[in-house]
Amino acid sequence: MDQITHEKIVDFAYCGICKNQELTEKDEPCSTCIANPVNFESKKPIKYEEDPIKVKRNAELIKEKHLHVKGD
Repeated sequence: MDQITHEKIVDFAYCGICKNQELTEKDEPCSTCIANPVNFESKKPIKYEEDPIKVKRNAELIKEKHLHVKGD
């Protein structure tokens, strides 16, 4: 019987909207995230902490880009 795994490969794109984005990959908690490329039932890095301002800015950029593409 096949084993079911709940591990997911981390999507490091979340680093762009993490409150720790300004840190280097050698600094904690970033170094811990990089050392753990797999997470249980989540694609988010294990130490990911959402930055609401960055999330909102990212959503606005995506919306703006989408509108720009539609207008071409």
